[in-house]
Amino acid sequence: MESSVWDPASWSSFYRAIRTNNDVEGWHRRLNRKAGRGQLNRYLLMRLLATEAALVCVNLTLLRESAIIRRQRKAARKNTQRLFKVWDELITKDKTDRH
Repeated sequence: MESSVWDPASWSSFYRAIRTNNDVEGWHRRLNRKAGRGQLNRYLLMRLLATEAALVCVNLTLLRESAIIRRQRKAARKNTQRLFKVWDELITKDKTDRH
């Protein structure tokens, strides 16, 4: 495929561990899970946000040291590993798109 505006590498998720930009949705889901319920009162919400804010420094340090790229659930990590295995097989021609 050819394009004068976007080359395939800029829009393709082939051989990329991160295939979405929906990190805010994941953070929001985790925050809701920690709250345990919807319709939080102001004080519970403030406590949850303060806890999250305390983790920002830790996460930034880990990102700077390349210890983590992003949080990923175990099932998603397992799927990503399987996907990279298939990609490696396609690149080395051990597998074709016909298998």
